[in-house]
Amino acid sequence: MIRVRLPEPPQELVDKGAVELEKARAHFGNAANAGKPFAFGAYKLGPVKDALNATFGFKCAYCESFFGATQPLDVEHFRPKSGVLVGSDLVWGVYYWLAASWGNLLPSCTDCNRPRKQTLPEGGEQTLGKANQFPISSEAKRAAKEGEEKGESRLLVHPCLDHPEKHLLFEANGIVSWRSRKGEESIRVYALLRRGLVQARRDFQRLPDGAGRLPKPALLMNTSESMRPKSIGSALPEQASRNAFSIRRRPSPRNRAKSLQVPAGTMAISTDLSFFF
Repeated sequence: MIRVRLPEPPQELVDKGAVELEKARAHFGNAANAGKPFAFGAYKLGPVKDALNATFGFKCAYCESFFGATQPLDVEHFRPKSGVLVGSDLVWGVYYWLAASWGNLLPSCTDCNRPRKQTLPEGGEQTLGKANQFPISSEAKRAAKEGEEKGESRLLVHPCLDHPEKHLLFEANGIVSWRSRKGEESIRVYALLRRGLVQARRDFQRLPDGAGRLPKPALLMNTSESMRPKSIGSALPEQASRNAFSIRRRPSPRNRAKSLQVPAGTMAISTDLSFFF
């Protein structure tokens, strides 16, 4: 995972998202609808997918697997759109107001986003994938209505709001370890130690720098003992992945902006991203 600058939101998302939010408020505000799903659709709009693909280069925001040639984009909700997993219980009616919020939408590969059976490092299998997980430091502060998410202390790294290198350390052997509790939870929730992903990182790191290849990111090369955090141990998962993987540097935001195609009539992105912190 690397830091990525979020561009302006597609105007169609802004317009249709506002209409959808009013309908969602009515749905989730009616006790008779408890547990009933709401048909969110604004986040699936074509301009949304186009903008996310252009911004992230057809790569997963969490693991950087390239999915452009093998699978369609999953538009992932950083905070789940209508229910959140707390322990083994799915709490309904949480975060629906962020379902069409631009900063809450990220591109994700299947293995990071959906529950799937994966192979563990020491053998055995486990079902992994983000799905409706969104860990915070205290469940007592979990948002129950709009605006209360500002009081949460999230435990997941966001590639557009955080500096991932402050929380994650990519070792020379393909393993990723953590520098913070947020990094630790992100590795677990995003399943960043799945077998195919670790092997792909390792293979890439063995490639010589030179013609046709970009240098390895600095965060992959900083593995000195003084900077190395606590070992992950054998309890965290690895998993098979069919995705091609690259941890090459992305273009600078300035160069990326030149190539980013967004619909005409975009509006300035909201500066109020405080709900993510």
